[in-house]
Amino acid sequence: MQTTASELDTIRAAQSGDDVAFAVVARQFESRVLSAAYRRLRDHHVAEDAAQESLLQAYVRLDQLRSPAAFGPWLNSIVTSKARQLRPVSPPTDDDPDAFCDEQMPPVDQLLERELIRRGIRASLLRLPEHQRGVVTCE
Repeated sequence: MQTTASELDTIRAAQSGDDVAFAVVARQFESRVLSAAYRRLRDHHVAEDAAQESLLQAYVRLDQLRSPAAFGPWLNSIVTSKARQLRPVSPPTDDDPDAFCDEQMPPVDQLLERELIRRGIRASLLRLPEHQRGVVTCE
């Protein structure tokens, strides 16, 4: 996955905490991520899952990216790893590599929003006294 010059600025903004910028980056890369996942998995449903989880993982771990120019290869390594984890046990039945192209992947914005909510809830829980956290989380 190549990273263009215009994408670099958006990636830098995302690295500095701009969630909207990451949503833009995710939209720019989502078809490449889905294609890479499909090439590895040959099942469009599993490839969609791998693509979504890869983009979410990239968002969560964006602070680990050392160079914005390396975003494409870094994201590709996440997709490869996720595809290995999700590889089906039995061979896929859908051999048409273009079958997934007509289907829409759920918006990355929804995934990002869920992650932001999860982080907010976690931060709120961490502000509670220790004995109240166990009650809230049923530990």
